[in-house]
Amino acid sequence: MKEYEKKFPPGSPEAWMDQLSIDLKGKSISRLQWNSPEGIEVAPFYTREDLNKLPHLTQLDKNLPFLKGNGTLSNDWNIRQDISVYDIAKSNQKAISLSKLGVNELGFIFHGKSHGFKIAGLFEDLDFSALRFNLSAGASSFDLLTMLVEWLQASNINHDSFSGGIEYDPLGSLVLSEKFYASEADDMKQAYKLIKLGLENTPNIKVLSLSGNLFSNLGCTLVEELGFSLAMASEYISQISEMGINPSDIAGKMQLNLSIGPNYFFEIAKIRSARWLWSILTNAYMAKEADKIYIQSVPTSFNKTRFDPYVNMLRYTTEALSAAIGGANSINIFPFNSIEKQAGDFSERIARNTQIILKEESYINKINDPAAGSYYIENLTSSIAERSWELFQNIESHGGFLKAYKKGIIQEQIEKSRKIRQGNISGRKEILVGTNHYPNLIETSSGPEKHDRTKKGKPGTENNKKFMEKRGAYEFEKLREAADLSGNKLAILFPFGNPAIRSARTTFASGFIGCSGFEIKDLTGIKNIEEGIKMCRKLKPDLIVLCSSDEEYPLIVPQIIEKVQSGPVFIIAGNPTDSKDKLNSLGIRNFIHTKSNIFETLSQILMDAGVHLPG
Repeated sequence: MKEYEKKFPPGSPEAWMDQLSIDLKGKSISRLQWNSPEGIEVAPFYTREDLNKLPHLTQLDKNLPFLKGNGTLSNDWNIRQDISVYDIAKSNQKAISLSKLGVNELGFIFHGKSHGFKIAGLFEDLDFSALRFNLSAGASSFDLLTMLVEWLQASNINHDSFSGGIEYDPLGSLVLSEKFYASEADDMKQAYKLIKLGLENTPNIKVLSLSGNLFSNLGCTLVEELGFSLAMASEYISQISEMGINPSDIAGKMQLNLSIGPNYFFEIAKIRSARWLWSILTNAYMAKEADKIYIQSVPTSFNKTRFDPYVNMLRYTTEALSAAIGGANSINIFPFNSIEKQAGDFSERIARNTQIILKEESYINKINDPAAGSYYIENLTSSIAERSWELFQNIESHGGFLKAYKKGIIQEQIEKSRKIRQGNISGRKEILVGTNHYPNLIETSSGPEKHDRTKKGKPGTENNKKFMEKRGAYEFEKLREAADLSGNKLAILFPFGNPAIRSARTTFASGFIGCSGFEIKDLTGIKNIEEGIKMCRKLKPDLIVLCSSDEEYPLIVPQIIEKVQSGPVFIIAGNPTDSKDKLNSLGIRNFIHTKSNIFETLSQILMDAGVHLPG
């Protein structure tokens, strides 16, 4: 035995269990287990023995790229940024600038009809050997690829030197806008033509995108994102192969867009699971040559917020790290303030540099598959893959993605998951910092939410608007906006009685009421109740939140209400069950506490205070 093994002998599962029993002082270990939204049971610890039962580590052909990125010696990825194309010359200049600032994958989002595309000017002075390009033109994708091929031929440019993707996804359009670009038949025919043209002329351009990320944007779980993505891929392969193209050629012309969400370790495992499942799917279609999939990772919009937008920087950073460790081929981090307005130079620079730091200062790109061997992540990889494949098979049992969609099965699942997540946010089971917890008390709304014409949205701004309105923070933001638009609403926090309890409840009330957008005045430091009453009568607040102990409320509250006189809405911080009836008789109907549904409670408080709520 080596010297370090004598000093630090490996712990068996039994030894860990014994130690846990000691640490828990006889309490059940089950209290440390938890279930994820995907239904995955997470154990309190994992050991080497847990790896022995995982099929992706023990049963499968090690030559297949189940978990790793397309690299062999490193974990490098492309840094992507998007450009909305309205003016060809300006878009070209911006592309040149970005290519000098660390970006090596560019996304061009085209708007308008294909006759307005001027390919030559767009790619002028760009180094094809150092850049990858993604072109998004929705229904005009075939026209765009045709122009690109003609330009490459006319310019005598080697077609092999141009790499990238045409982000054509009619099934994604169906989910987003409830309609195809043209029709099912026409869109599938265009997909066929795109693949045929790509196979003949552009070997390094993917022409079909699987927009799995849109499911996360709509509130789905990561298992649903993977399961639906596989079903979409299978639908394309099935329909287009009937037109005469080999399944291997179809799969080889696809790229997969996956979201990155806040569940750090799960997101790492999701990307690894996606590679494994893709190899299983392509082998089922006898398309082993296409068992590698190009994965583009983009942050989910569901957890992004308008208020306290600098928190989005932190969200994007952890999400980028998940994607990098998971092995994404390309990562596209958005500007932190792009939810509300058009990005500027500063926010775009921060988005780029987030990834550059992960590469150049954290060296995440130096080791291929850095998560390999992690007992926890390997088990998550297996569990996510298993449940995603089960969902995929369920969809296939209904006849595939399109038939399941036409039956309403896909939509029903999306809406069910979205409502669960929205409920978790409303009940503070899922925290959005700055929105439903820890608000910035000095921040105000900038007015009704703008959907700027230059903001990213595929295939159009209406779909981008749908994403904005499906975000977890959206309903809270409308509450704050309504409060701001109704004038300067003031809430007073009125502490009295037991010092420890009043302090705790004042702090809680500040964070709770602060999420409504009211200006808050904290009376902590008043010498006595009479001084607080005088302050209330002087300031004439819209709300008064009484912060004390349950025992003191029925004794003191009647005096405060009588002396403050009519006007403000009174709220109790706490849940004094024994005295609720008496307090209700005084006109108090709102009690805020840890079990409150914050969204429903704030909605009622705002209406009681005379704020007109939208809808």
